Amino acid sequence: MEPTRDKDIIDEQDKYPRVSTLNESQPAPIIDEVSNVLSYIGYAPLGTKVTEAKWKVLKVSKTGNVTTTEYAGGLMLYNQIWDNRATLVYSR
Repeated sequence: MEPTRDKDIIDEQDKYPRVSTLNESQPAPIIDEVSNVLSYIGYAPLGTKVTEAKWKVLKVSKTGNVTTTEYAGGLMLYNQIWDNRATLVYSR
């Protein structure tokens, strides 16, 4: 077996995406607690305005003991406007 070369290590690192933790990849969310059973959570890069379509918006609802998290547009994308959170369509 040949010894590992530096080039092999670099090539191996380039094959796989770097995994970031929540703290590394985005700032803390904005949370709108509408009631005891309904909240909206918004994630966006620092400096994003609430009127820009650069938000990932989640709707968290509670019925009895069941808490459900749904995503705006049914996708986990940063393509929503935070100010529109109450009128967006949510699904899983």
